Amino acid sequence: MGRRLNQIVLVFLSAMMLASCTGNIAEAPVYEGWQLISGVRAHYTVVPGDTLYSIAWSYGLDYRDLAYANGLSAPYHLRVGQKLTISSKHYVDREHFAKVSKWRWPARGHVVRRFGKGIVANKGIDIKGKFGESILATASGRVVYCGSGLPGLGKLIIIKHNANYLSAYAYNQSILVRNHQVVYAGEQIGRMGRHNGVVMLHFEIRRNGVPINPLLYLLKEKSLNE
Repeated sequence: MGRRLNQIVLVFLSAMMLASCTGNIAEAPVYEGWQLISGVRAHYTVVPGDTLYSIAWSYGLDYRDLAYANGLSAPYHLRVGQKLTISSKHYVDREHFAKVSKWRWPARGHVVRRFGKGIVANKGIDIKGKFGESILATASGRVVYCGSGLPGLGKLIIIKHNANYLSAYAYNQSILVRNHQVVYAGEQIGRMGRHNGVVMLHFEIRRNGVPINPLLYLLKEKSLNE
């Protein structure tokens, strides 16, 4: 990872040197989502299967900030080959947010890795269960992404619950919903798969693009194991 980071920094510095030599502003470099360095303005080229929500998720952005930076309005249609400006600037109010009335556990099993910050931060929780076990929507909402286009997350489902809250379900063995589908709390949306040989679900909740510890909500609810 350190080598990749050094390569990205060298590309960025080279672009800046080119700008100073020619007297013109060089085009911002294009990065994959996981490569974005904080504070660096970048571009992303839309590929098949992308949605505004999946791109924002991969960069750790609020989807509304990404939409505003690119002059997009709901329902945020994208076209393959379209270039999006990626910026960490915030345009939306992050202090006030709509609440979700009730959260449900997304799967049976035991939490084997908790939410945490650090060098290798876990932006959600990992629930170990049985292969093919039902994956359930944690709350009602609309599917805004399902596919395997985000590196390191396998078959992924993202659900929008309201303007502020989204949830994600990674490493599905199979996906049982489609984009734009309305789902209800407790509805089956997928089947549990494997990651690095371990049968598990990686589950995240984000508020205004920021990862939130799911256990703050789920520990208040009855476990599916009971």
